[in-house]
Amino acid sequence: MFIMGSIPVRVIFIKIGTCCFSAYYIDIVNYLIYIHVVKNTLMHAHTCICMYIVLLIHNTHNLINIYFSIEDDNFVNAVKKQKRKAEEAGTDLTDVIQGQYYQKMLPKHNGADMNLTLTLNTDSVSIFKSSKKGSLWPVYLAVNELPVKLRYSRKYLIPCFLHCHSEKPNMITYLSPLMKTLNSLNDKGITVQTDEGALLVKAQLLMASLDLPARAIVANMKQFNGKFGCSVCLDEGKSRPGQAMLRYFPFKELVQLRTHTSMVTDARKAALEGNEVHGIKGASPLMLLPYLDMPRSLVIDWMHCVLLGVTKAMMTLWFNSKNKDKTFFIGDKIELLDRRLLGIKIPDFFSRRQRTLHDHKHWKASEMREWLLHFSVPVLENLLAPEPYLHFILLVSGISTLVRDDLKKIDVDYAESCLIDFCKIYPKIYGDFTQTMNLHLVRHLPTYVRMYGPLYGYSCFGFESMNSFLKRMIHGTSHINKQVSFAICMT
Repeated sequence: MFIMGSIPVRVIFIKIGTCCFSAYYIDIVNYLIYIHVVKNTLMHAHTCICMYIVLLIHNTHNLINIYFSIEDDNFVNAVKKQKRKAEEAGTDLTDVIQGQYYQKMLPKHNGADMNLTLTLNTDSVSIFKSSKKGSLWPVYLAVNELPVKLRYSRKYLIPCFLHCHSEKPNMITYLSPLMKTLNSLNDKGITVQTDEGALLVKAQLLMASLDLPARAIVANMKQFNGKFGCSVCLDEGKSRPGQAMLRYFPFKELVQLRTHTSMVTDARKAALEGNEVHGIKGASPLMLLPYLDMPRSLVIDWMHCVLLGVTKAMMTLWFNSKNKDKTFFIGDKIELLDRRLLGIKIPDFFSRRQRTLHDHKHWKASEMREWLLHFSVPVLENLLAPEPYLHFILLVSGISTLVRDDLKKIDVDYAESCLIDFCKIYPKIYGDFTQTMNLHLVRHLPTYVRMYGPLYGYSCFGFESMNSFLKRMIHGTSHINKQVSFAICMT
């Protein structure tokens, strides 16, 4: 235990966490305060050693934060209500708890009064104009048994760690303490006092919802533009002629799926030989969880894959003047498209009003979502050439089906056929080199919907909203820890 003067730092943390701040902020505040203590008392210590000490002591507070979340009576009632709703839905896929993999993973007889599953997220949050100054890397956990609105709310989304440095965190060092906490939650659980008395609660990490760069770092494998960059299958892709750093992924009817055993074997071999094997560079912190199936747990986030990936790429192709000789080019019709788009009256539950297509490169993910699911088909009718228009409808039909909250098996099969045809026809219209990793991952989406339910249940929308909230606490380029701590104190 680290000593500041004659007072143990851990005692100070618990006092500050429980007396001054709400349970929601305990972990972030403790981490930042402890970083501040380390920086002022161990100035000559190695950065990695400081980080390890911080995470080791911080490990206790993940349990504290989870405890306070579950102790809330609304939490218990919301979980019970969501499970009753799932039972009433029968075989329909309405959320994560109806998924095949969830049903397989959830313990049946482990002595717990309540079993919970968690979704992990981490991502780089840019807070400076210059990338050399670094970025934030927060880590969150979401409880899958809560309704989606509560699952990603500030009250129940659990912050675990916060890293701010010019270099990316070493995920083995960064996440290993959290994995130990999760193993403890799975094996021993925690006893929580509620109105119904003491409840023994156990929890497992069910999945990790990450964008492509974060997924590669957490899984300790090559990035999405590298050979064997897909975490789902063993498609190695092809290098562009004369551009070895840029890869494309031609459609294949049959692909070999990764298994947890194969990924562990590849990681072990890569560690011994010093070279990556099938894209795997070494062990991942997720491998510390003995119950986790790596390729099944690294879910595909439709926000980054479909909305900010495939949809945005297609719009760029449609409006780019370099493609003016192509059949899909509509860059000369933006004014007419805008009149149609901006003339649509939207209901009040839409999060944003439409913006001009001239700004499509700056659209947020929520704007891309409304465009894809609601505006695009009527706006593009008779303006986009018939072949690319009908091809685009395959994407709209497939994705709009997979985000429904009353999915049946036949609906997922229909969506899969639409998306397979979409991926297969894509290079015939837009060319081979436009087949990016995001397009490749579209074919895998129905597999994860069968395992975890509709796409909205585990997307990054909720986590990105929390990142935006975090960014608003920072107003300068120096002393980030003090800025966030002060903002929390004044909230």
